[in-house]
Amino acid sequence: YFNPGSLFQADVQPGSLRAGEVTFLTVSFVTANPIPPDGHIEVLLPDGFITAGNQDLDPILIENWDRPRRGTAEMAVDFEAREDPNLPVYEPVGSERARNLAAEALDGLDGNLTVQVMSSRHIRVWRQGETTSFRKTRVRVRIYDPTDEYSVSYPIIGVQNPSVSGLTGTYQVQTRLYDGTIIDEDLAIRGDVLRPGALQHAMVRPVSLVAGSTSGLLMSFSVVNPLPVNSSIRIDLPTDTNMADISVNTDVNVSITGSTTLGSLDGELVGQALDSQTLSLMRRNGSVTVQPCIVDLCGTENIVGVGVERYSSGNAPSVSVSAFRPDAQWRSGPTLPHYVEYDFGTAVSVCSFSFQSRGTDILGYLATDGPTAYQLLGSEDGVTYIVLHNTSSSLPWSSTQERRAHQLFVSAYFRYFRLQITDVPGRPTGNKYTVIRDLQFTAPSGADPHSATAMTQCRVSIAVQGPFTTRQYSGPTRPYIVSTVDAYGRVMDQATIPGSVLLPNMLLNAAVVPRSTLAGAVTFVQAIFTLSNPLPADGEIEVEFPMEVNLDSVQVTVTNAGVVVPPMAVTDSAGINGSMLVHVVGQSVFLTRDGTGGVVAAGSTVMMEFYGVKNQQVSGLGGVYAIRTKLHTGAVIDADEQVTPTMFTIPNLINASVMLGSDTAGAIDTVEIVFTTANPIPADGRVRFTLPEEYVLLEPLSAVWAFGADGLLTAIIDDDGSVLLSRDGEMVIPQDTRMMVRLSTVTNVPRSGSSLAFQLCTMTHDFRVMDCVAPDCAGCENASAPIQPHTMLPAQLIDATVEPGRLVTGYNGLTVRMKVVNRLPANGALQIDIPSTFAVLTPGASVSGLQVTPSECPQQDNPLMNSALPVSPAMNSPASPDLASIVVIMETVNASMDMNASIRLTITSSSGQLALDRGSTLRLDLMNVGSPEFVGPSGTFRLTTLTEDGIVIDRDWAVPSVDIGVGQLLDTSVEQSSLIAGSVVTLVVKLRTEFNAMDEGSTIDVVLPPSYSPYWMDTTYRLDSSAGMMTGNLSFADGGTRLRLKVPSRISGDLVLNLYNIRAQNFSGPTGVFQVQTWTPSDVLMDQDVGVPGFVMRTAALSQARISMVDSTAGTRSRMLVEFIPANPLPADCRIAVVLPAGFHVGLNSSVAVPVGNGKLLAGSSLLASEFDAEFALDGALEANVHADVLVTVKRDGSGTSAASDTRVAFFIDEVRNPQYTGVTGTFQLRTLLAGGVPIDEDLAVPGIPISPGNFTGMCPPFCVEPAVRPTQLLAGARVDMSVVFVLSNPWPADGQVEVTLPRDAVLAAVSGVDAGTVLDGNPTYFSPTRPGPVLDGGLQFVVRGQTVRVRRDGAGREIETGEYV
Repeated sequence: YFNPGSLFQADVQPGSLRAGEVTFLTVSFVTANPIPPDGHIEVLLPDGFITAGNQDLDPILIENWDRPRRGTAEMAVDFEAREDPNLPVYEPVGSERARNLAAEALDGLDGNLTVQVMSSRHIRVWRQGETTSFRKTRVRVRIYDPTDEYSVSYPIIGVQNPSVSGLTGTYQVQTRLYDGTIIDEDLAIRGDVLRPGALQHAMVRPVSLVAGSTSGLLMSFSVVNPLPVNSSIRIDLPTDTNMADISVNTDVNVSITGSTTLGSLDGELVGQALDSQTLSLMRRNGSVTVQPCIVDLCGTENIVGVGVERYSSGNAPSVSVSAFRPDAQWRSGPTLPHYVEYDFGTAVSVCSFSFQSRGTDILGYLATDGPTAYQLLGSEDGVTYIVLHNTSSSLPWSSTQERRAHQLFVSAYFRYFRLQITDVPGRPTGNKYTVIRDLQFTAPSGADPHSATAMTQCRVSIAVQGPFTTRQYSGPTRPYIVSTVDAYGRVMDQATIPGSVLLPNMLLNAAVVPRSTLAGAVTFVQAIFTLSNPLPADGEIEVEFPMEVNLDSVQVTVTNAGVVVPPMAVTDSAGINGSMLVHVVGQSVFLTRDGTGGVVAAGSTVMMEFYGVKNQQVSGLGGVYAIRTKLHTGAVIDADEQVTPTMFTIPNLINASVMLGSDTAGAIDTVEIVFTTANPIPADGRVRFTLPEEYVLLEPLSAVWAFGADGLLTAIIDDDGSVLLSRDGEMVIPQDTRMMVRLSTVTNVPRSGSSLAFQLCTMTHDFRVMDCVAPDCAGCENASAPIQPHTMLPAQLIDATVEPGRLVTGYNGLTVRMKVVNRLPANGALQIDIPSTFAVLTPGASVSGLQVTPSECPQQDNPLMNSALPVSPAMNSPASPDLASIVVIMETVNASMDMNASIRLTITSSSGQLALDRGSTLRLDLMNVGSPEFVGPSGTFRLTTLTEDGIVIDRDWAVPSVDIGVGQLLDTSVEQSSLIAGSVVTLVVKLRTEFNAMDEGSTIDVVLPPSYSPYWMDTTYRLDSSAGMMTGNLSFADGGTRLRLKVPSRISGDLVLNLYNIRAQNFSGPTGVFQVQTWTPSDVLMDQDVGVPGFVMRTAALSQARISMVDSTAGTRSRMLVEFIPANPLPADCRIAVVLPAGFHVGLNSSVAVPVGNGKLLAGSSLLASEFDAEFALDGALEANVHADVLVTVKRDGSGTSAASDTRVAFFIDEVRNPQYTGVTGTFQLRTLLAGGVPIDEDLAVPGIPISPGNFTGMCPPFCVEPAVRPTQLLAGARVDMSVVFVLSNPWPADGQVEVTLPRDAVLAAVSGVDAGTVLDGNPTYFSPTRPGPVLDGGLQFVVRGQTVRVRRDGAGREIETGEYV
């Protein structure tokens, strides 16, 4: 007995490694022995695999099996397979034949292969070949389902993977002879690791999707692998959703809300929390295994082709008439029912249909002609029809792109398909046409959809009651993982489900309330809300305003935080602390916390205020507001997207005003009405303008638009006296349009005072009021008062004068002249206000003369700016009134803003003799009124005409003052002893009085220019006059610039005044003018000259000016010390200009240091040692500005104090390079300047500095290379060549020389030549790192004198630069 051979590299590989999936198998191995042409292969699958879609079928045999060749082979006993010959063929739902398994040889076998299913896990593959396979042949066989193209439904006959994930058992494969004798075998082929099946239609979400809420959990899915009665369902929650309040292994309430296709999810589910993120739902007391769903597939390709179209009515099919093409349409007759039918010519299977209605809707018939009730009928013979689908009612069609599609759930296998229309909305005429286009039918694809509706509902729905708490902000959560697990903990199906999209929680009691609800008003708005979730320390608050609200000027405050302007810091002890930033984007105001504060707890109420918010510009209900709290990432925490909108009230006309062409009483002029629309004015709108009763409208009345609107205006005077203006325009006047209407002609009220109130309204053509001033609406905020122009002013009296008979002090008598503009009534009065400097003498003022001259042409006498209306015809005023009836009443009037205290004389006539017609001229003389007793302006007068009630008619309240005689000093001059800036000088002041003598106690004031000052406070004077010489001390005022001397006795005529010890202006340039004044003993100005010419001052000389270098070597960069003693103080913001001689160079990055103090440098001490003296003269910071290499300006920054004169000043200037040649430099120049550049002191010839030679060390520091002279050998007495190497400290010209002096003991033999090279260190030539070739170019000449060799360049080369190696 021989044992079977061993298969090599045997492997069985499913087409898919997902649990429960139906797929093909690939069996591969290498034979040890040949397989005959009629041999077969036995495959035994591990436990869990089945060869049918229903694991309850065990096994499946096919009746009338077409056995290959010599009949049915018996199964090997090794497999211990069970076989039931009485088991019927399993016929899937909707199929016309069962599926078989087929096999195909991929490698190693020829001929055909036939599959025989022996049991649910046992498959036999028979060969029908021509040849025997060779030994060591690689064989690969694929076992698959060959009937995918047939329209049959699941479950299918195929190879189905085990229903649990993980490692399968081992496979067994044998090769056998036809009689079953085993050839080769492998009974332990490694199994496969299966992945869980993919749950279908899986969904998990909280019952409440509100952020931060606690609720139950809803879950649904469709199993791919059966869900046994002892299985469980595991839910892994996202990390941002938890069961924080549930202890581990705590039961959770669960309810089943749905069922499966193949049986209800019966029994109960017991939930248990494995941890805060994992929940297990275990089935208990169930009896039904949940089976997978029936796949419901339908194709997408339209199968309408070359069949026959038929219609109930309407036009016959043509190019443009068809219900089955997208580029055509069919329209029925006007009476229902209608139908369209399609004859395929043979029976076809249809699983869905769809159609469209009208392609255009120009006439609006889409909704009237689109079917809303219809049926799909099927027939085999065109006579008997079966209803396949019924739509009893649906919404009217709303879009020409709309397509209505329906899937069929019955077996629709017919030749004729008819769409029958049972209802359409119909046209207004009552006709019910139907329009249909592009009717399509689709056939099944792969799986049969012809199953009952109930058999396609296999979704399992579960509700878990428990405290599942979502995170506290909106947006997608992390994913859920749902797994079905068998009783042994093995995962069967699994799905990773996208996280739930959480909605923001609801802000509580959210409100946005404007203080003013007037449309278009700029107002304060308060927003208040209560948090449902906490607001993080770096969170954000967004308040979104409706689109019509203008936020261009918004500012924000938060409760207890004060006014907030971006960027802002908010501190709110009530809950919001830390800093916040405010910014506006579009219609939203964002308040972003910066993370420095704490978390604002849930339940906190936040209130904020917005200033500068402009309401929407139309009245009525506004748009909704939205308030949101957010994370710093923008995710919403809480929100109220529908905050109650504001009801905006009717607006006023904005900035409405009436401008009278003249605000003079009685004037005839235009009236300009200016306003800004709050609501648009239609092209045929109207404006009503109502004037007060005292105004008079003169017809014909005209009105025009000055700006803001187009079209004509028609003006009529309505019955109520108002002006009605009617538009005839082309365009609507938009809201917020500024406009003006000019109306003429209007007569002003004939008196001063209130201009009274006007009213203005805009209206539609049919007189409906839109906006008004004031608006006529109940509850309107800020209702403005009616328009009231400026107060009416009195007319201006013409040619009014009041003056003494002579312009001298104490003169008795005044003459009053004037011409009235408006009529003065008989009982009126004339009021004269006289400055209190005048005096009413005993026994009182009286009228000594009065003359009235009537106007011959009152209108002509009225000036342009006084266009007052002529009143009644001229009266015959008496030329010489009765003076006995004239009464003069005197009273004292207190000071007013435009006039000092005055004497008021009111003149009336008891008999009406003072009545004056328009344009009359009045002249009267007042006696017993004395002029002021001092020289100077008298002050202005006032003249007023009044009604009997005291209302002003005409007036002139600025009757010019008269000059009572302030004199001019004559021949005034000032002489000065020195013109050097800052000198202590003597001033000689010469003057002469014209009329007025100065009594004892009078004073003479000399006002100096502001740049002068007394040298010390006991400044003296000498006064020479006709009364002799007088001396004494001066007093000071106005900070020392006003010098005052008191006259000891009466003087007049020519005066000479010497003022001693005066400090002149301490900088150069013009001084400005002097002033000389004389005053009475009571300090009343008598004479003056305020323009006495000044002088032009010259600069003072700096003393001990010296400039030195810390290192004066040629070409060296060093510090420069500047020293001097100023003659005048140096202000804290002064400048010091230093001009260096040619050859010096100051670096642009130079700085200034103050090294030495105020002249306390001890003799013999070094400058460097004294550099750190703290008592320096120039305090504050210094700044150096370099101009053109040799001009340096040192500027004080103003933070120090003024440096006193005669104090030594010194400072260093860094980064100064010496000239490149030896010798004494040219002279320096020093100037001290004011901040504006005006010179103070100067020394333009500061001695130069001796410059010493350089040292051949280059730019040292920092690059220091010592020069070297070396022979070619060091043998005593040997004749050698000598190499000279040095680095230039200064440039060497092309014709320059160099001298080399040898030591005393060296002997200069016959020098044969000089070369540019060197033999130092064995290098024949040195090259510059920046230039090619030798550094020392050009020709060389030499001369030997004693121990010295002088080498001269011939000028043909270049200038060698500083720092180059020669």
